[in-house]
Amino acid sequence: MTQSIWDTIANTPWWVYVIFIFLLRAGLSATKPRTVPLRSFFVLPAILIPLSLINFFIDVNLTPTNVGMWLGALLVGILLGKVQFRLLRIKAIPKEAKLHVPGSWSLLIVLLVIFLTRYYYGHEMAIDPDVLKQPKWMMAMFLAYGFFTGLFIGRAISAVRCVKSGPFVATA
Repeated sequence: MTQSIWDTIANTPWWVYVIFIFLLRAGLSATKPRTVPLRSFFVLPAILIPLSLINFFIDVNLTPTNVGMWLGALLVGILLGKVQFRLLRIKAIPKEAKLHVPGSWSLLIVLLVIFLTRYYYGHEMAIDPDVLKQPKWMMAMFLAYGFFTGLFIGRAISAVRCVKSGPFVATA
């Protein structure tokens, strides 16, 4: 059964659009400089870690290879999340658990890529539930979920370090 993109969009549950609008709004607000509480750096890891683990226990078989791919991508994501944090020149506000984040399009891009990856994955699963039995799909899924989870964990680790030891915003 061949399905057009328009059929897919028309049959998408309403709550997927709510999530898309929320992610779009969050990504667009990140394009402007802002001050955010430290806890905001833990929201996406708290969402992405369970989503990744759901794939292990519900969608596919838990094998050492799958776990290894996920862990490898997670470590690369953590490293790149730390690099991204430094490149964005995020600074802590002295004596507060808050950070000054300059505007950047990177969060919007990453959130949209995550959304589109999950959307495409869900679309393929709806059309052919056996798609996950194909090694290329399994590998791509574990690498993507591990990487994106790691990216936000790396940013959260860097945020904690920044609040504790700087760099800090210059005070007048």
